[in-house]
Amino acid sequence: MPAEKAVQGIAGMVVLGNAWESVDMFEALAYVLDRDHATLAYVALLRMEELYAAGKNSLKGRELDSARTVPIALMDEDLRRNAEDEYERLRAKAEGYHQKRAAFITKRLKEGTHSDTDPSSWEGWSERAPLEVRDAPLWVRAKQHSIEIIMTAALLAVISLLLVAAVYVIRRRRAA
Repeated sequence: MPAEKAVQGIAGMVVLGNAWESVDMFEALAYVLDRDHATLAYVALLRMEELYAAGKNSLKGRELDSARTVPIALMDEDLRRNAEDEYERLRAKAEGYHQKRAAFITKRLKEGTHSDTDPSSWEGWSERAPLEVRDAPLWVRAKQHSIEIIMTAALLAVISLLLVAAVYVIRRRRAA
């Protein structure tokens, strides 16, 4: 299954169901996002931390520390800090939304209406637009990409040196 489809599926369960309180769902999301979207994977791990701190558990019982090290290993400190700040901002907005929605549903239930039995129970509720995730400032992203470019160049240099050494050894053996 393509990673994009997995991300859409997991995100759909988080939005539509109770998966927003599941350590395992956010671990799965972090796992799927890990290679191509380390910052978003880190945000998923921040949610896992929050859930563990609130007393939630994984069905597997695995500790957070083992899963937390992978996506952040290559993240610059400024990029990590930016992700943490953005996570806090988005969580505050999500909590405000959740409180308003819960109050609306409670009010409607007290009035005797329920969405399973009364299609008009959502009248008066307006769904808000999805939250916009702000990207890190350009200088932070450029710095992160510079680190990745340097790491790639260093890897290519090592591979090149190994190839040159292999050719040298082969030529010496043939000459002897």
